[in-house]
Amino acid sequence: MKKQEYENICQAINAGQEHEVEHQITHQTAKVVACHGINFEVDLDGEQHQNWARQNCETSS
Repeated sequence: MKKQEYENICQAINAGQEHEVEHQITHQTAKVVACHGINFEVDLDGEQHQNWARQNCETSS
């Protein structure tokens, strides 16, 4: 994911909007709950939080 797209998603998350991303290696889709540096903090199935590097993510379709 390009930096500008990452920043746009982070701004939307900070404004209270929901957004999902897909991890390009594992093909898992998760809800973004926060942004930290160059990583997304994502919520998998409402039970597990993980940090995903933005370069491994794409916008979920």
